Amino acid sequence: MLAPATPAEALPAPRYAKPSDPWIYRGTYIPADPQWLFGEMPNGLRYAVRQNSVPPGQVSIRIRIDAGSLYETESEQGFAHLIEHLTFRESKYLGNNQAIPTWQRLGASFGSDTNAQTTPTQTVYKLDLPNVSRPALDESMKLLSGMIEAPALSDANLKTEVPIVLAERRERTGADERVAKASRETLFAGQLLAERPPIGTVETLQAATPIGPRDVRPTPTGRIIIEAANGRIPAFIDTGLNLVHVDDVASGHLAALRSGKIGERYILGGQNVLFSQLLRDVAGLVGRRPARVRLPWGALIPVALFAEGLARITGREPFATLAGVYMARHRMFYASTKAERELSYQSRPYIEGIKDAVRWFRDAGYLTQTRDSARAR
Repeated sequence: MLAPATPAEALPAPRYAKPSDPWIYRGTYIPADPQWLFGEMPNGLRYAVRQNSVPPGQVSIRIRIDAGSLYETESEQGFAHLIEHLTFRESKYLGNNQAIPTWQRLGASFGSDTNAQTTPTQTVYKLDLPNVSRPALDESMKLLSGMIEAPALSDANLKTEVPIVLAERRERTGADERVAKASRETLFAGQLLAERPPIGTVETLQAATPIGPRDVRPTPTGRIIIEAANGRIPAFIDTGLNLVHVDDVASGHLAALRSGKIGERYILGGQNVLFSQLLRDVAGLVGRRPARVRLPWGALIPVALFAEGLARITGREPFATLAGVYMARHRMFYASTKAERELSYQSRPYIEGIKDAVRWFRDAGYLTQTRDSARAR
């Protein structure tokens, strides 16, 4: 952190400063810069502060997390970058979507690329405060501590941020990105760096799909359940999902808070289910005939193009998207072995989530009635 010059007597002595043991120089022969004050707190947070009078009155803060996409497993690709987004969405001291107006009130310019960056080796949060006062600096440090220590990793925030990250990923398909990808794969062939771009993959960013009650919006999977229950999905393609009851995901988050290891990530999944089986189960619960026509994957591309074009005209969410169609090329199956082992995580049979979802959608008025709809009760 670069801080404006302030009379020493106005500030208390740093409690955890270690001027004789600057952590960044450990194990090196590089002479330490005496203009920097280094310290290390009991929780492992290390800091470096330097007074600087140019530009006057400005504080520059950089928070570096020593983890990036290289630390992700095969099924976690893109999670480090996604967590970066979630920290700005909501945290301990910042309500939902309040980060931008709050920092602007404190005088900072704001932008997703300006204020944070995830690379293969690190995640860095950046904040420059012009004409800063002591109260504004204190508030900023408090807000940043809440973002880093306690971001709100809720299901609702995931549903909001994952589509944003997927849209960002779609925008990175130009010639420059393809050249960068080919360069990585050539220069780092055989190394993990060749296979871990921070943006991740569509499949891993979607991962397990929560189902169950209180899906107000509803989510893409919720819309599938509604359309299937209303008899508006006449055909299917050969794909699959990992489906988990939303209440099990919530319990898994609490288990991670209690028992999770710092720096570790866990897949809170449920049951791997073929899409055709999902449609059969929903149809059975509401007394309808299930879809019987199987389509090739490519047949849905023009449907998605039409749906996205119609959505741009009407302003409504498309009933199919190209991203969803491309995802459907793969069976998005996952395992929660690590969470089960380290968090004692458990998930109920997925059919219970389907029953709860159908019951809630029916009571909320999303479903048309059939003569056998009472079977879903």
